[in-house]
Amino acid sequence: MKKLFTILGLSLGVLTFAQENDLHVSYSENNFEDVKMEITIDSAEELEATFQVDDIKELLDLTWGQSATFKITCRGELMSNGKPSTMSYEIEKGDMSDKEFIKMVKKIRKAALHYYNK
Repeated sequence: MKKLFTILGLSLGVLTFAQENDLHVSYSENNFEDVKMEITIDSAEELEATFQVDDIKELLDLTWGQSATFKITCRGELMSNGKPSTMSYEIEKGDMSDKEFIKMVKKIRKAALHYYNK
């Protein structure tokens, strides 16, 4: 029994003092190169509840000057193969200003609502 306590004590001591005490922490700046926003919806109500154009404006403000892509995927009724039909709208900011990009996002949102309300 004495040998067991000695072995456990030595093991615990070695493990305790063997830990590295260097707590060097470095902070770096995060850079975004490309922002992609993708929304997949099943109904017009879901679109209205989850996505507002102001959300996109806020995101663009956070990623000023970066490339941006926006995509809405609308899932429709089930087809004969058991998979839902889908339709996607996608735009890439490219050389557009933020104002033009928001205008296109509004058009896409309106088209997606029209898809479900037809």
